[in-house]
Amino acid sequence: MIKNNSILIYLFAIPTLLFFLIFDYKILDTSYLDWFWDDTYQHWLGWSFYRSTDLFQFPLLSNYSFGMKSAGSLVYSDSIPILSILFRPFSSFLDFHFQYFGFWVLASVILQYIVSFKIMKIFSSNLLFNLISACFFVISPVLIYRFNVGHESLTSQWLILMALYFHLKKEKTSDKSWLFLILFSLLVHAYFFAMILIIYFIELSKRYFTEKEKFLLLGKKLFTAIISSLLLMYILGYFTIEDVFHGGYGGYRSNLLSLINPYANLFTFSSLIPKYSFFELNKIGDHEGFAYLGLGILVMSFAIIVLSIYKFKYSNFISSIKEGKYLLALSFIIIIFSLSNKIALGPYEIFQYNVPEVFKVFTSPYRASGRMIWPVYYLIYIIVLSKVFVNFKPKKSIVILLSCLLLTAYDIKDHIGQSRSSRGSVEVSKIEERNFKDKKWKIFAKKYASVSYVFPVYAPVNWKEISYFAVKNGMSTNGGYWARHNEIAEFEYSENIKKEIENDAYNVDTLYYFNDDEYWELAKKNSSSRHFIGKVDNYRILAPNYFLKK
Repeated sequence: MIKNNSILIYLFAIPTLLFFLIFDYKILDTSYLDWFWDDTYQHWLGWSFYRSTDLFQFPLLSNYSFGMKSAGSLVYSDSIPILSILFRPFSSFLDFHFQYFGFWVLASVILQYIVSFKIMKIFSSNLLFNLISACFFVISPVLIYRFNVGHESLTSQWLILMALYFHLKKEKTSDKSWLFLILFSLLVHAYFFAMILIIYFIELSKRYFTEKEKFLLLGKKLFTAIISSLLLMYILGYFTIEDVFHGGYGGYRSNLLSLINPYANLFTFSSLIPKYSFFELNKIGDHEGFAYLGLGILVMSFAIIVLSIYKFKYSNFISSIKEGKYLLALSFIIIIFSLSNKIALGPYEIFQYNVPEVFKVFTSPYRASGRMIWPVYYLIYIIVLSKVFVNFKPKKSIVILLSCLLLTAYDIKDHIGQSRSSRGSVEVSKIEERNFKDKKWKIFAKKYASVSYVFPVYAPVNWKEISYFAVKNGMSTNGGYWARHNEIAEFEYSENIKKEIENDAYNVDTLYYFNDDEYWELAKKNSSSRHFIGKVDNYRILAPNYFLKK
């Protein structure tokens, strides 16, 4: 019991310490928002608009005020639905600036460590070896990078590790546990759902071929998982808008060099690996395929490969292939999808092919296919670390691990430096005082129920400021910035607004913000004297019936 309690302390203390070494403690301040990047700010806006929705509504995550028909669901703002649902009943007790993203990152780091420790226990009986091995998963470049680009929900990579643990452990994992993990992933991020579902499919295939489970029974289990997932997606609000823009497959992909390329990201980082010309990105979207293993894992991989060649035996090789055939199948499926239909080698696109129409139901929703490499990425971690344990004596293997862990940390020190910065690209605390000084804004907030962009294109100019004004004052808005958006709805909004301007027939409950020069001039020309039209703190505003008393 004492030993188990000691291990439990290690499992929480070590990742917590790593969290404070890698990230800034200020992100745990629930009212501090100035560490936000654009995407983090979008996630916070989604949660902030959601706070004013009905507690009992259908769909559960309906968020009409943030984008109306252009988005309409918390799902499309990547606001970590599970936390939004949990905190929604207590919204009236929470500060306007309340954010939970920092604590989610802390929880993800701890869970990343615990689950990876459990995985390593499958292959190693040495406690110290397993405790050190789990550290590699916490300082993995893909996890830190996702935080650095403002994707807090995508730091939940422990979900992938949990699925791999279910598949790798000797004891059979119940289908109820698999189903719970699959459904829970939908409450975090849909990309994890896709990855876990693929791993579950491989798990069922393994049972069919090795454990001789009946095909119809396994088919029923897969069918149950899919139908249950679709039902939950319907309840949550994944299908609240039609004709969602899904472009991008082939532009947000993995690269054949992703695993060894430390520079395939949006930031300028130094590394111990020189920045060779073949590390350049082919397309800006290729940063989604960032999957640098870290120098420590690469060094150990090279050592294991050399050792395997030196000890090579054909019979052992065939045995390894047979033993790992399901993991190979998993890796093949995932790599093919993540590379997309436009295969790139460094800065060169070497060939492409047309995606068959039948497969577009999978490629369209998952345009950032480069992320799908993560299960393979972590499989490499698991294989390399387990091979170190098998091929070296305990003391030597621990020395190797510690050396490579320090090497990895030094190699990605710029990544860590970025994650420790307490300042992002959006100074939320300054938005109001810098942009809304004129007293008219207070009148606008009382007089109008919504703010309309002219026109509601994707991520319009000043979306950060206008969205802040709207959510702060309980107003809805027809535009903004989301992970997905409805181009048809945006077009229809634009056409209706054009008619309103041309006929001077505005919605009297709506404040109009203009980012279009041509229609701004037309609005000034056609505007009635009962409207206010002009610049307010440099924002071009039309306020219908502003000079009429209600």
